[in-house]
Amino acid sequence: MLAIAILALPAWFFLGHKHAGTPGKAGQSGLATGGTASPTTIRLLATGDFIAHDSVNAAAKQSDGSYNYLPMMNDFLPIFKQADIRFCNDPILNGGTKYGIYGYPKFNSPTDFVTDMGRLGCNLANTASNHSFDFTQDNINASVQACRPSRSSWRAKKTADQRSPQTA
Repeated sequence: MLAIAILALPAWFFLGHKHAGTPGKAGQSGLATGGTASPTTIRLLATGDFIAHDSVNAAAKQSDGSYNYLPMMNDFLPIFKQADIRFCNDPILNGGTKYGIYGYPKFNSPTDFVTDMGRLGCNLANTASNHSFDFTQDNINASVQACRPSRSSWRAKKTADQRSPQTA
Protein backbone atom coordinates (compact mmCIF):
# COMPACT_ATOMS: atom_id res chain seq x y z
CA MET A 1 0.00 0.00 0.00
CA LEU A 2 2.83 2.37 0.86
CA ALA A 3 4.53 1.58 -2.46
CA ILE A 4 1.34 2.48 -4.29
CA ALA A 5 1.09 5.76 -2.39
CA ILE A 6 4.73 6.57 -3.10
CA LEU A 7 4.21 5.95 -6.81
CA ALA A 8 0.74 7.47 -7.08
CA LEU A 9 1.45 10.80 -5.38
CA PRO A 10 4.16 11.98 -7.77
CA ALA A 11 2.18 10.65 -10.74
CA TRP A 12 -0.93 12.55 -9.63
CA PHE A 13 1.06 15.67 -8.99
CA PHE A 14 3.05 15.77 -12.21
CA LEU A 15 0.45 14.34 -14.57
CA GLY A 16 -2.83 15.56 -13.18
CA HIS A 17 -2.07 18.72 -11.24
CA LYS A 18 -2.47 22.00 -13.14
CA HIS A 19 0.28 24.41 -12.22
CA ALA A 20 -1.00 27.77 -11.00
CA GLY A 21 -0.62 30.55 -13.53
CA THR A 22 0.44 28.20 -16.30
CA PRO A 23 -1.53 28.07 -19.54
CA GLY A 24 -2.16 24.77 -21.26
CA LYS A 25 -3.19 21.32 -20.17
CA ALA A 26 -2.83 19.96 -16.65
CA GLY A 27 0.68 18.76 -16.04
CA GLN A 28 2.30 20.95 -18.73
CA SER A 29 4.94 23.34 -17.52
CA GLY A 30 4.99 26.97 -18.52
CA LEU A 31 8.18 26.36 -20.46
CA ALA A 32 6.54 23.68 -22.62
CA THR A 33 3.74 26.06 -23.60
CA GLY A 34 5.91 29.14 -24.01
CA GLY A 35 4.69 30.74 -20.76
CA THR A 36 6.70 31.54 -17.72
CA ALA A 37 7.45 28.69 -15.37
CA SER A 38 5.70 28.78 -12.02
CA PRO A 39 7.68 26.66 -9.57
CA THR A 40 5.67 24.16 -7.60
CA THR A 41 7.15 22.61 -4.53
CA ILE A 42 6.13 19.75 -2.31
CA ARG A 43 7.90 19.84 1.02
CA LEU A 44 8.39 16.35 2.49
CA LEU A 45 9.28 15.67 6.09
CA ALA A 46 10.16 12.10 7.05
CA THR A 47 10.63 11.15 10.67
CA GLY A 48 12.32 8.31 12.42
CA ASP A 49 10.44 6.00 14.75
CA PHE A 50 7.70 7.30 17.01
CA ILE A 51 7.93 4.73 19.82
CA ALA A 52 6.05 4.84 23.10
CA HIS A 53 8.62 3.40 25.48
CA ASP A 54 7.63 2.95 29.13
CA SER A 55 9.24 6.26 30.10
CA VAL A 56 7.40 8.09 27.29
CA ASN A 57 4.07 6.60 28.38
CA ALA A 58 4.77 7.50 32.01
CA ALA A 59 5.53 11.12 31.04
CA ALA A 60 2.37 11.34 28.93
CA LYS A 61 0.01 9.85 31.53
CA GLN A 62 -2.44 12.38 32.98
CA SER A 63 -4.04 12.31 36.42
CA ASP A 64 -7.38 11.23 34.88
CA GLY A 65 -5.76 8.16 33.26
CA SER A 66 -5.64 9.61 29.73
CA TYR A 67 -2.40 10.27 27.85
CA ASN A 68 -1.12 13.50 26.27
CA TYR A 69 2.01 13.10 24.15
CA LEU A 70 1.90 16.51 22.47
CA PRO A 71 3.97 18.40 25.08
CA MET A 72 6.86 16.02 24.33
CA MET A 73 6.52 16.81 20.62
CA ASN A 74 6.34 20.60 21.05
CA ASP A 75 9.78 21.22 19.54
CA PHE A 76 8.72 19.45 16.32
CA LEU A 77 5.84 21.83 15.56
CA PRO A 78 7.80 24.56 13.69
CA ILE A 79 9.41 21.93 11.46
CA PHE A 80 6.11 20.12 10.83
CA LYS A 81 4.40 23.40 9.91
CA GLN A 82 6.86 23.86 7.02
CA ALA A 83 6.07 20.53 5.34
CA ASP A 84 3.21 19.53 3.04
CA ILE A 85 3.71 15.80 3.48
CA ARG A 86 4.67 14.70 6.96
CA PHE A 87 5.65 11.02 6.82
CA CYS A 88 5.87 9.50 10.30
CA ASN A 89 7.07 6.04 11.17
CA ASP A 90 4.83 4.37 13.77
CA PRO A 91 6.41 0.93 14.18
CA ILE A 92 4.43 -0.13 17.25
CA LEU A 93 0.94 -1.37 18.03
CA ASN A 94 -1.52 1.25 19.29
CA GLY A 95 -4.28 -1.04 20.49
CA GLY A 96 -5.07 0.86 23.67
CA THR A 97 -5.45 0.06 27.34
CA LYS A 98 -7.67 -2.97 26.69
CA TYR A 99 -4.53 -4.87 25.67
CA GLY A 100 -2.26 -3.37 28.32
CA ILE A 101 0.31 -0.62 27.86
CA TYR A 102 3.77 -2.05 27.22
CA GLY A 103 7.15 -0.70 26.23
CA TYR A 104 10.27 -2.59 25.22
CA PRO A 105 10.62 -5.35 24.12
CA LYS A 106 6.99 -5.78 23.01
CA PHE A 107 5.04 -2.57 22.42
CA ASN A 108 1.42 -1.54 22.76
CA SER A 109 0.56 2.10 23.30
CA PRO A 110 -2.61 3.90 24.30
CA THR A 111 -4.69 4.99 21.32
CA ASP A 112 -3.85 8.57 22.37
CA PHE A 113 -0.37 8.00 20.96
CA VAL A 114 -1.53 7.67 17.36
CA THR A 115 -4.18 10.37 17.85
CA ASP A 116 -1.51 12.79 19.05
CA MET A 117 0.70 11.92 16.08
CA GLY A 118 -2.19 13.06 13.89
CA ARG A 119 -2.70 16.19 15.96
CA LEU A 120 1.01 16.94 15.62
CA GLY A 121 0.56 16.91 11.87
CA CYS A 122 1.55 13.46 10.61
CA ASN A 123 -0.47 12.90 7.44
CA LEU A 124 1.21 9.78 6.08
CA ALA A 125 2.45 6.90 8.21
CA ASN A 126 4.19 3.58 8.02
CA THR A 127 3.00 1.02 10.55
CA ALA A 128 4.73 -2.12 9.28
CA SER A 129 7.73 -3.20 11.31
CA ASN A 130 9.28 -5.96 13.34
CA HIS A 131 6.84 -4.99 16.14
CA SER A 132 3.71 -5.52 14.03
CA PHE A 133 3.22 -8.96 15.56
CA ASP A 134 4.26 -8.18 19.14
CA PHE A 135 0.80 -9.32 20.22
CA THR A 136 -2.31 -10.84 18.64
CA GLN A 137 -4.33 -10.12 15.53
CA ASP A 138 -6.97 -8.54 17.79
CA ASN A 139 -4.41 -5.98 18.91
CA ILE A 140 -3.43 -5.31 15.30
CA ASN A 141 -7.11 -4.78 14.43
CA ALA A 142 -7.52 -2.43 17.40
CA SER A 143 -4.46 -0.48 16.21
CA VAL A 144 -6.01 -0.08 12.76
CA GLN A 145 -9.26 1.10 14.37
CA ALA A 146 -7.32 3.60 16.50
CA CYS A 147 -5.99 5.20 13.33
CA ARG A 148 -9.42 5.60 11.75
CA PRO A 149 -10.75 8.44 13.93
CA SER A 150 -7.38 10.14 13.54
CA ARG A 151 -7.52 10.14 9.75
CA SER A 152 -9.40 13.42 9.56
CA SER A 153 -6.79 15.11 11.75
CA TRP A 154 -3.99 13.39 9.81
CA ARG A 155 -5.36 14.89 6.60
CA ALA A 156 -5.85 18.41 7.95
CA LYS A 157 -2.74 20.43 7.11
CA LYS A 158 -3.37 23.08 9.74
CA THR A 159 -4.04 20.72 12.65
CA ALA A 160 -0.74 21.48 14.36
CA ASP A 161 -1.11 25.20 13.61
CA GLN A 162 -4.56 25.44 15.14
CA ARG A 163 -3.96 23.49 18.35
CA SER A 164 -0.87 23.91 20.44
CA PRO A 165 0.29 21.15 22.78
CA GLN A 166 -0.13 23.39 25.82
CA THR A 167 -3.90 23.61 25.23
CA ALA A 168 -4.38 20.02 24.13
